[in-house]
Amino acid sequence: MRLATIRVNSVEETAVVTATGVIPLRALNQQLGEHWPTTTLDIIVSGQLEKVNDWYYHEGQDVLKRLKEYQIPLDQVNYTPLYRHPPKSGVSG
Repeated sequence: MRLATIRVNSVEETAVVTATGVIPLRALNQQLGEHWPTTTLDIIVSGQLEKVNDWYYHEGQDVLKRLKEYQIPLDQVNYTPLYRHPPKSGVSG
């Protein structure tokens, strides 16, 4: 599983990287009823990284294929640093 931090509508958030794009965790939370943190640092600090990783390898790859409408194509992704510590002022997560 590869994660990236991207900027969408002036908000930095974590996304899962696929072969053709990225799907923001915020979209996965909405579609799957999950409550994963939406920033990489929060995922790590909260201990949720292993849970997200387990989901990805047990069912996530198939789920991501079905959620193509939430995918941002790789050539349109605005990447940012994986995480900021301390967080950049004015950036919500």
